[in-house]
Amino acid sequence: MLPAVFRNRALVTLMSGHFSNDLLVGVLPVLYPSFKSELGLDNSQLGLVTLGYAIASSLTQPFFGYLSDRVQRRWFPPAIVLWGGTFVGLYGFATGFWSLFILAVLAGLASAAFHPLGAMNAASVVHDDSRNTAMSLYTVAGTAGFALGPLFGVLFISLFGLHGTICFTVMAAIAAGLMLSQMGLVEKTQLERRYATAHINDEPLPKADYRTLARVILAIMLRSWTYMAILQFTPLWYDDMGYSEFFFGLLVTAITLFSALGTLGGGWMADRIGGRRVVVGSLALTMPAMLLYIQLPGAGAFAFGPGYGMLSDASSAIALLAAQRLMPGRTGVASSTILGLGFVSGGLGVPIVGAMIDSVGYPTALSALVFVNLAATLVAASIPARVWGAGRRRVATEQPAPAV
Repeated sequence: MLPAVFRNRALVTLMSGHFSNDLLVGVLPVLYPSFKSELGLDNSQLGLVTLGYAIASSLTQPFFGYLSDRVQRRWFPPAIVLWGGTFVGLYGFATGFWSLFILAVLAGLASAAFHPLGAMNAASVVHDDSRNTAMSLYTVAGTAGFALGPLFGVLFISLFGLHGTICFTVMAAIAAGLMLSQMGLVEKTQLERRYATAHINDEPLPKADYRTLARVILAIMLRSWTYMAILQFTPLWYDDMGYSEFFFGLLVTAITLFSALGTLGGGWMADRIGGRRVVVGSLALTMPAMLLYIQLPGAGAFAFGPGYGMLSDASSAIALLAAQRLMPGRTGVASSTILGLGFVSGGLGVPIVGAMIDSVGYPTALSALVFVNLAATLVAASIPARVWGAGRRRVATEQPAPAV
């Protein structure tokens, strides 16, 4: 199935856009040590910058999803990538807290605009029998970009100083141009898929289960709180300990790349043993992995950090599918809800962690996140197994025995 999916040039085009968009998302944390020293910002202020970005990139997603359902132009996705690249490129020219905060908010709006539009387009260019595989690959393309963003950030500021962030604007312009040249193919593929499914009659939509959806979102918000705090404060922590930018840039990249492997592996396991076992099990195992990562800094972080990232993100694709099950027939709305309010809104807790770090230090404050992760585990365990999806083995064992 994978080779067939990769032959879909329209999907590959959208995956490249997702990669470029999320590469810009991953830049900000590795710039924090430079902002802290050159602009005199403290951890609480940097946490507020993260919060501003998180709010702009998450709470506005339903609005952009609503617009995407009604107004579409082939140049929208490339233009959004260029928009994000422009303001990320200006990060290095910030003169203080407020200018950096405003730039982060404007860059966050680009991420908010791209995600519902990109996910909707990606789902519309593939056949139904390969949609899960295609969407997981589309998701991982974004995760890969997010992982490589820190490395590019470290490279550019090492070569050119903080003003080197302007290189991201150049990269975004090139990516947007290449993407624009292929958007005609995306539109053609979408029309072919619509024509192929035109004979299917619309049926009344079942009612959405908003109460259970709220629990799914809460579990993902709590998980995202811990994950985002680890990613945001790892560069600052290791900079304070005297490690080089290359060291902590590579560390953040390793955590994020293994998160992508966790997304793929979690989905694969959920198809076989059931989503509930994977979600609850991975969240429970995330806690010891997190404590080992925090309590054994230095070279040991490369042993436990990637494992933490893999376990933490194993529930991502499963949660997205759970939201779609709870809002049948409303895939776009469900996707923007879980992506906007669930995954990214975990940034709401980052300023709290920043304030704790200023008071009690990095190890103590970050270790306290284990209680947030415990809450996520308990909430996930309270959600019925049917919501998370039954695996193939479980479905097979529940089939009635054939009559003799």
